Amino acid sequence: MEKRCVIRGVVDGYSSYSLHCFRVVEGMTKLGREVALFPVTMEQGKAPIPRVVYESLVNKHQQEDWEMIIHCPTLRPTGNKRIVYNTMWESTKLHKEAVINLNQSDLIVAPSNWNIGCWNAQGVKRPMVKVPLGIDTSVFHYRPPKKKDVFLFGTAGRTAAGGCRKGFRDVLEAWRKAFPKRIKDVRLLVKMHPDDPDLDIDDERVLVKKEFWTRAQLASWYAGLDCLVSASYGEGWGLHQQEAAATGRSVICVPFGGISEWFNEEIGYPVDYVLTKAGDHYDNGGLWAKPKLSSLVDRMREVYQTRRCEKALRASERAMSFSWDNSNKMLNQALVNAGIYK
Repeated sequence: MEKRCVIRGVVDGYSSYSLHCFRVVEGMTKLGREVALFPVTMEQGKAPIPRVVYESLVNKHQQEDWEMIIHCPTLRPTGNKRIVYNTMWESTKLHKEAVINLNQSDLIVAPSNWNIGCWNAQGVKRPMVKVPLGIDTSVFHYRPPKKKDVFLFGTAGRTAAGGCRKGFRDVLEAWRKAFPKRIKDVRLLVKMHPDDPDLDIDDERVLVKKEFWTRAQLASWYAGLDCLVSASYGEGWGLHQQEAAATGRSVICVPFGGISEWFNEEIGYPVDYVLTKAGDHYDNGGLWAKPKLSSLVDRMREVYQTRRCEKALRASERAMSFSWDNSNKMLNQALVNAGIYK
């Protein structure tokens, strides 16, 4: 009998690991695997949860001798099962409990060589394999820009919990310096979650949306922009940036961490940074990259003034080369190679 794909993950439809979990459930189902998803936590009613996820839900540990955890590395494995830990981290150093958790795994799946290198240097000794994240290219794909009277920058992410690294305040400060209020033909659109703390905004040109969106809604939002600007201090991969790039929009971001494995000057606008001690949710997490304000300002002005489309076209092509279909095929093969599947 073919072994099922047994997954433990967050089921809420909006947090990053929940969305990651959903894409794996969809992908493994598409590959013909029967999936059993045992939620670590579950929250309904806030954001859409696909039918295929509902159909895969179970309410207890399954009989299989293994399970795949899709979660930040702070979740401690329980029981006597073989563990595949599918995870990532955004600063240079894992917390001590994360190293212990990963070393209880039979296989660790990470999206970037940067993660793998950092973890190995900290004493993670279990086998590790790189499986890049991806996008749904049927949703996030090139869309010709539409002419409009104002130039639209956008920034997106979550400010609660680990969202402290997203750098919203850096974006706002740089945007104010780049575009004083006398400049009328520019806007900054901010996409947040409904339960995120409010930002201190005193500029009518800055428009905030605090909603949960479907993939289609998010793709339409990206496509309505001229440029996505991110001041994130670190990324395990950088899905927001990849999704925006796929739609053919200019991307400004910090080339630190996993994002540097697909993003560079050829396809976007990297921001200079300084390495600083990671803080808040990432205390004792080594270093991350704080963007230089002057560089962030310069990059915004450059995109606004030049509006170069050739970079956006190259970015779309590269971003779309990392699809969830390919990622899940790589994940499936990694499970076969590890002896989980025959």
